[in-house]
Amino acid sequence: MVAQIENILTKHNSLEEFIESADLAYKEKLKNVPLFSAQNTPLSLEQKQLFCKVFYHLRGHFHEFLWIMGNFLPNEHLKQIILNNISEEFGMRYSHEQLYVRFAEALGVDIIEEIKEEKHYLDFAKAFNRGHKNWLLDHDWEYKMSALSAYERLDNVDYVYLLNFAKTFELSDYELSFFRVHTVVQHFESTEGELHNIWDRNKEKVIRGFDFIYNHQLQMWSALSDTVFMHQYKSQLVASA
Repeated sequence: MVAQIENILTKHNSLEEFIESADLAYKEKLKNVPLFSAQNTPLSLEQKQLFCKVFYHLRGHFHEFLWIMGNFLPNEHLKQIILNNISEEFGMRYSHEQLYVRFAEALGVDIIEEIKEEKHYLDFAKAFNRGHKNWLLDHDWEYKMSALSAYERLDNVDYVYLLNFAKTFELSDYELSFFRVHTVVQHFESTEGELHNIWDRNKEKVIRGFDFIYNHQLQMWSALSDTVFMHQYKSQLVASA
């Protein structure tokens, strides 16, 4: 790992160069996730509903991430970044949670019941959220801030792919507003200033934070994709039995 870090630092003199390189590598790997080629494999309504229920838990527990961040950041300025993030989640008219309810209702999913019962909070989703919490708690606030910044950076990357995927569900723009909103959020920009400060003090902390988040995220997408498409495979087996 030390040799890898030194190699990365040699390649990238600036934070911008590092992030651009990390984004490109991430996008190349994301293209190999079958979920984001779903337009070539039409999903059944049952699969769309499954995606809706499982994906909720991959985003609906982010408040735990923010809670850890808010409690361990060292000053009011940094804590205000977290408070602003939470405020944006609540929205001016509709919260992001309400937008997701709108998406779920369009698919005939009672997402409120899912939130209460967590029947589709699958083991891989629990491991994904637990992995965030454990990593944050094991590292100092500069690592934490780097990880948060990386997570927010991926919103603008992931949700472009997710919106294109969700468009294959044949829903209206109104019903897909949850995904559309996330393609234009600017949470990363709110962390960028402090990320530069951390980069100037200790580049390795930024690199390790991004490395963890980007790889953790890719593992999650792969598991979610397997869940959706293996469900299709299992359904075919039952139908042909």
